[in-house]
Amino acid sequence: AHGVVQGFDSPSYGVFLVAVWVTAIMTSGLGAVNERELRRRRYDEEALRRLAGALHEADTGAKVAEALLDFTVDAADSPLAAVHCHVPEGSAVPAVDLAVRKRRDQDAEPLRGIGAPPPGSLLATAVDQGSTVLAAMRGPDRWVDEVLEGARRVVAVPFGLDGSGSGVLTFQDDARSGSRIERRRVGVTEQAVALAPHWNSPWV
Repeated sequence: AHGVVQGFDSPSYGVFLVAVWVTAIMTSGLGAVNERELRRRRYDEEALRRLAGALHEADTGAKVAEALLDFTVDAADSPLAAVHCHVPEGSAVPAVDLAVRKRRDQDAEPLRGIGAPPPGSLLATAVDQGSTVLAAMRGPDRWVDEVLEGARRVVAVPFGLDGSGSGVLTFQDDARSGSRIERRRVGVTEQAVALAPHWNSPWV
């Protein structure tokens, strides 16, 4: 059999081993990422179920806002979040400006003396656009400066109040712009605010 069986070509075999090793490492890493993503998705689904239950039990606008904020600081992993709801004069329900803020590991706190958002503000922009705004703050904004304590990166998610007014959920965002974490936070928060206007709780 001389000449039929040959020895390994050392350089080619070494490249093959490296390729196998790299493939195994990448497969293991992707598997870990997918497992984390699956766990995170299940956690978000459970958090949304808890939010639906809290909204079902809420009997005032303040409690609806608190439920949204509890969800946001948990599922969106934000250190500071706030809700503002504006019902103008002449609506089917009494006019109101409701503002509630929550810091992580603290109870939600109602804020007094917060009026309608002025034109050009972050809240007004979100309501006018009717879509989520991811803002890198570069100028003064009363809501951001006073309520969100001057946060530099803010997510604002608007929602309607069954035709009688508007609301905006805002939270401080410390994730890298465009990252998977930021996209997940925004997406799950948009799912949360989509639930809020459909409950019959009075917003006053």
